[in-house]
Amino acid sequence: MESDVVSKRSVAFYLLIMALLPVFGNRRNAYFENKPLYIEEIERDDGEISFDFSVPVNPESVTREKILVEGKPLPDTVSFFFNRRGDELVIRELPEWRGRVLSIAVKGVVSFHGQLMEPLSTFSLGPDDELEWDEIPQ
Repeated sequence: MESDVVSKRSVAFYLLIMALLPVFGNRRNAYFENKPLYIEEIERDDGEISFDFSVPVNPESVTREKILVEGKPLPDTVSFFFNRRGDELVIRELPEWRGRVLSIAVKGVVSFHGQLMEPLSTFSLGPDDELEWDEIPQ
C-alpha cells in the first residue's frame, strides 16, 4: 500500500518535470537570441586549438574555407568538431604546426539563430598561447 503511494508520487513528479522542460528550454534560447556572436577565448594546447564562442554556433556555417591557417583553408586531413552545446570548436593540429607560431583568421561563422559573426582579424597564436576578450573583439 505504501509503495503504491510512493510510486504514484514518483510518476506525478516525473510528469511534472517533463511538462516544464519545454518552458525552461525556451528561456535558454531567448537568452542566446539577444547575445551577440563573438569569440570569447582561443586556446592552443596539447595539439588542439579551441575557440569558445559567446553563443552556440550553427555547425554547418563552419567550413574549412572559413578558418584560415597561414592564409590557407584547413586541409582535409585536419579534423575539427563542436562540443555538445555548440559553443566550442576544437581543431586538431597537424604535426607540422606543432611548435610553430601560426597565423589564423576566422570569417563567416553564423550562430544557431542566424546571426553572422564579424570577421576576426588575422592573429598569431603560438604553442600554449591563449587569447581572451571581455567584450566583442574589434
